[in-house]
Parts: sequence; C-alpha cells; structure tokens
Amino acid sequence: MSEDVVIPRLDDRQKIQLSKALSYILRHGANKEKLDMTDDGFIKVQEILNRPKLKTYTFEDIKYVVDTNDKQRFNLKQDEDGCWWIRANQGHSLKTVKVELDLIKEPLPICVHGTYTTNWNSIATQGLKRMSRNHIHFAAGMPGENGVISGQWHFVFVRMRKSCDVFIYVDMARAMEGKSLIELINGFATIRSLTAALSPSQDGIVFQLSANQVILSEGINGVLDPAYFSKVVDREGKPLLTHPSIVT
Repeated sequence: MSEDVVIPRLDDRQKIQLSKALSYILRHGANKEKLDMTDDGFIKVQEILNRPKLKTYTFEDIKYVVDTNDKQRFNLKQDEDGCWWIRANQGHSLKTVKVELDLIKEPLPICVHGTYTTNWNSIATQGLKRMSRNHIHFAAGMPGENGVISGQWHFVFVRMRKSCDVFIYVDMARAMEGKSLIELINGFATIRSLTAALSPSQDGIVFQLSANQVILSEGINGVLDPAYFSKVVDREGKPLLTHPSIVT
C-alpha cells in the first residue's frame, strides 16, 4: 500500500458528529463555549480540541472533515508560528463575525432559495428572513447542477439541501436595482417593501458570495420581500406563486 494513502479514523457517524460540533462552535457557540475568535471567525484548532466533548478527536480528524465536507463549510489555515486555525465559511449567527465576502456586482441568471412546504405560507406573506443568521442563503442552481458558470463566477458545487421541496427564485436584477415606490404599488408589494422604497438610504439589495460559493444577502432589515420573487415552484415544478409580477 502506498505511504501517501491515508485511511480515515472516523466512520460516517463520527464524521457527521464532528462536523455538526464544528458547525455549532464556529457559527453560533464560540462565546458560550468561551473560545477566543478573531474578527473574521477563526478559532485555534487546539482550543477546540481542548473542549471536553471533543477531546477524543485529533487535528487529523478535523482536517479530514474539512477536506471531505461536500459543502466546503470550513476553512483551515496555518499561521507563521505553525498554529492551525479554523473557521466556518458562512452561516454565522454571531454578529461580531465579519467574514470576507465577494461582492456580486452583476445579477446572476439564477438565484434560488431552497425551503420546505411547511414554511411557504409564511414566506409568501412575510418574505425570506435571515432568522438567527447574519444572511439569507441562496444557490446559483438546483441540487446536482454542479459546474454552473454564471458571469465571472464558476460554481463548482451548488449549495442547497437535497431535501428541499420548495424553490424560490429571486429576480436579482430587480432586487439589486431597488425598484421605486410606484413600481411596487403597480405590482405586488407588502408594507415592508413600500417602507423600504420610501427610505432615502435604499440603494438596492446587496448580494455577496462566500468562500464556499453560497450566495448571501442581508435583504432589507434582514428580510427579502416577496416583491422580488420571480417564481416559486415545488419539487415537481408546479408553480406556487400566485401574486402578479411587478410591472417593469
């Protein structure tokens, strides 16, 4: 057997457990766990391994999870002193974390949010909310549509849960422009979108791209209004959106 072949120490169950533990600490639980985190979300790997629930794992286990994670959730780096650090690429609820993101300057042909039937009625009236996270998450295609080339971006993987059964497509061009009050009144608008249109600081909605190619947006005050939905379909492609399109 080649010396370069590394046999993982973790089985699938252990790998999932470690991945979930890392996601919790790096996205949400650093403060509760009393772990020092840099402004851009990095924590020393050794400090994580010192936690009582993670003492049975090794650096090699963490590196294996990072290297094989299908959604590329994590980023490992080594500093000039040889110390290893790790962060989550996106999905944070910690408000102090400022992960470097690429600004999307031109609208993408496809920007879709995957969710579930149980959530749709609420989303249809209240819009997409970032909830406890810092951003609303979108993908550049449907699950399995890897290798999507869109403008300057090459999406090696599409980041969306395969279990989603409702797909909300966003008109990025309209959202990024920030449509006027009259256009929203003539089409479909909620109180939230009218308020946003009246705001003198409203310059359009910002979209960014994370290191693992998730499209992110804070929306307006944490919400992307239904006025910016271009279509909504279920898993079979059946339309779920009933409001008229905004007049252009």
